[in-house]
Amino acid sequence: MNPPGDEEVPTHGFAPHPPLTLYDPVSRHGYKVVAASKDGRVPAGALAEIAAWVEAGRLPDGTPLEAVGIILPAREAALKIREQARAAGVSRVVYTDNKRTLWDPFPPGDERG
Repeated sequence: MNPPGDEEVPTHGFAPHPPLTLYDPVSRHGYKVVAASKDGRVPAGALAEIAAWVEAGRLPDGTPLEAVGIILPAREAALKIREQARAAGVSRVVYTDNKRTLWDPFPPGDERG
């Protein structure tokens, strides 16, 4: 846990697999970095693209896909965009710190989430 109480997201087994930033072939889960402002604004179409992959159950190259989370540049953005992202089918909204560690402000099983 970090000082705000966020849980570190393990990325062992994940590797780059474009268009995803990280992908685990065993769990078929991936993460994609999404640009976002601190107030939660993301580029038009970013969440719709991810939603289409999740609905199809695969990436455009045919790679099987169970879930996609997004990686945002700041905790504030993750807090602001979470509901919108979840409505689009995003499984997890995390952010990265200066050491490239991923943090989940709403970890699975947390009563806040």
